[in-house]
Amino acid sequence: MGVEYNVKPLAWELARDGGAWLRQRGVAFPEGVTEGRFPTYLEALSALAAVEGWQVEGGQTGTGSGWSLQVEAGRRYAILKANEQLEGSRPGVPAFYFYRGWPCLVVEVLERLARVCGPFVVVSPDAVALVAAGTEPGQAWVDLF
Repeated sequence: MGVEYNVKPLAWELARDGGAWLRQRGVAFPEGVTEGRFPTYLEALSALAAVEGWQVEGGQTGTGSGWSLQVEAGRRYAILKANEQLEGSRPGVPAFYFYRGWPCLVVEVLERLARVCGPFVVVSPDAVALVAAGTEPGQAWVDLF
């Protein structure tokens, strides 16, 4: 799966345009979400490594301004890459995206991270999903076309 998935906390997306972009695409979301953030490397590693059956490997850059994690679940995989140069980063907490991955595993990973950080919006070239704690992988994606 050679697709990149852009990720933003829902709170960031709502602050940007009040949710207009999501509404135009038919994505339902909870109103009034003001909290949400990207995870630190240690938060992401801890949350994902705790999932039974997942193999998680990765590391931080030498400067600490970025990190990457690869999650393998059987034959499925997802690669997260974080960099402070990405929009939405905070000092010491870089934004991340999925470099590649299986769509359902992308949602499963974000659901685990949402338990710690709040809901996320993820966009692929042809679909968008809102992922909160408890989101079912097969019900998250909304086609853009």
